[in-house]
Amino acid sequence: MGLNVFHSQKRSWGSFQILSLQKGLPLVISLLLIGVVIFFSLVSYLSIRKLVLQDNKQRLSGLTLQVADMLSESIHDDFKSTGRLFAGSSLPAFIKSGDERAKKSAIDVIGQISKGGSSVFAEILDTNYHSLLIAGDPAYLPSERHYHNDHDNILAGPLYSFHDSVFYSIIIPVIESGRLLGYVSRYRFVRVTSKMLAQFSKLAGQGAKLYVGNKDDSFYTDLVRPVHYRLPVADHGANSDYSYVDNRGTKLIGAFRYVPDTPWVVSLEFPYKIVVQGASRFLFWMILLGLVVVVCGLLVTWIISRNLIRPLNQLTKAVDKLSSGEFAEVPVTRNNEVGKLARSFNEMSVHLRDARNKMEEKINEAENLNIQLRKLTAHLQDVRDEERKRIAREMHDELGQLLTGFKMDIQLLKNQLAGSNNERVAEYIQSMTGIVDDAVRFVRRLSSQLREGPLEDLGLVSAIKWYIEGFTKRFNIPVTFNSVLENFGLPQHVRTGLFRICQESLTNIARHAHATKVDINIDIINKTLLLTVKDNGWGFKIDDHKNTGTLGLLGMKERALMIGANFSLKSEIGKGTVVEVMMPMG
Repeated sequence: MGLNVFHSQKRSWGSFQILSLQKGLPLVISLLLIGVVIFFSLVSYLSIRKLVLQDNKQRLSGLTLQVADMLSESIHDDFKSTGRLFAGSSLPAFIKSGDERAKKSAIDVIGQISKGGSSVFAEILDTNYHSLLIAGDPAYLPSERHYHNDHDNILAGPLYSFHDSVFYSIIIPVIESGRLLGYVSRYRFVRVTSKMLAQFSKLAGQGAKLYVGNKDDSFYTDLVRPVHYRLPVADHGANSDYSYVDNRGTKLIGAFRYVPDTPWVVSLEFPYKIVVQGASRFLFWMILLGLVVVVCGLLVTWIISRNLIRPLNQLTKAVDKLSSGEFAEVPVTRNNEVGKLARSFNEMSVHLRDARNKMEEKINEAENLNIQLRKLTAHLQDVRDEERKRIAREMHDELGQLLTGFKMDIQLLKNQLAGSNNERVAEYIQSMTGIVDDAVRFVRRLSSQLREGPLEDLGLVSAIKWYIEGFTKRFNIPVTFNSVLENFGLPQHVRTGLFRICQESLTNIARHAHATKVDINIDIINKTLLLTVKDNGWGFKIDDHKNTGTLGLLGMKERALMIGANFSLKSEIGKGTVVEVMMPMG
């Protein structure tokens, strides 16, 4: 994997290097400018975002503190106003004696408390929180009422809901001459108007959400109705700020404060994207300004590079012409490094022109010599074949006749000595007869080999079959021969060339291959004659034989070239060798 990454980077760098200077220089400058703009934009954005977050967290803490103080102040006002309602009344007397006259007065007072403002219920309690007198609808009471001790400095009870409205309780002690006689409990619902919410949104900002709830996370409200909310702080034993991602994937930041003298907590939250909106807007304008700077820098760099690189473009065009074989000179208009390079190029162009002319002359001479050599080789091969045929005819005619006459003389001598009792002479005559027969067979076989066997009379396929029979008997190597056609109608020199290639292949197999099986195939595929000789011998490395000048391989290649065929050789150690000759038909 690391190697692949290295090659990928190398290819990318190579692609960059092939750019011209006129394109590469503005590209480098633009990349540097883009890098500087991105760097300073990110640094500025991160710094401003950090400052904005710190400022907003401080602002959130201040707002939650203000809301908490406002709620605490409201509870204190309710506490004082309720105390003023029954101050100087007969409530202490009613709690102490339960007198009917005092009770009537207490009923009037508690009725005023239960109906005042947003109150829905009021009651008088003794010191053990037993109800003595009630006023209002008890349906608004919570299922479990909460009372507190005198020393816990809690003026209000927990928040709760009824019919989608939010309620809370206030308990005011009834004291006479420094002695606690009982309590007055007042239940009120939270009344927040749309005007108050609009003022709060204007004060807090767009997207702000305010939650008020109990410290034990049992209930929360947005001061309009109950809401499903939990303070996202595992341990909120102290006032703090926080950040989290809600179940809809929105990142929020917030702060919470405890409301003094109540069991309540206030939480104020903002969407993170609104908080950092100013920093994001700053980043946008920084990037836009950076793009303008990059475009201007790119334009200036392109104009400068165009004037500097114009002479190099002329030199590049001349080099392109030189690579395509056209020799051109570059006008020298400057004495700087570019001018020196142009003069050196002109000198090199002259030397290359002279060298190319000389090389073309040498190539033409070599091609002519090669053609003449090939013609000479073909002529020598024809002369050799004709000489072999002449020798074969003379051996068959002259030597064959001599041996036949000699055999007839021996037969006459044998007939003359038929009545002789000299057994030794008879044995010599018999031996001489056998030797003459062997000599006649040898002359016939040698003459047949020199005359290419039945190639001239029966055709290529029959000649190869005839040679395979002798090869198998002589070397004991089985040869399988397959040919879909019997007569190809080939010219004599083509038949001779294919036969000799097949003959030389079998000779090499017998000498070097150590093969136990040979397959020979002749077929015509797509108007191309294909001769294949394949063995299962030891094989060899073709690269080791390319420059050794092996005469057998060279002879087969030359024969293939002389008949207009392509010669190929395939071999591997331990996998045998395959010789293929492909010759177009027609």
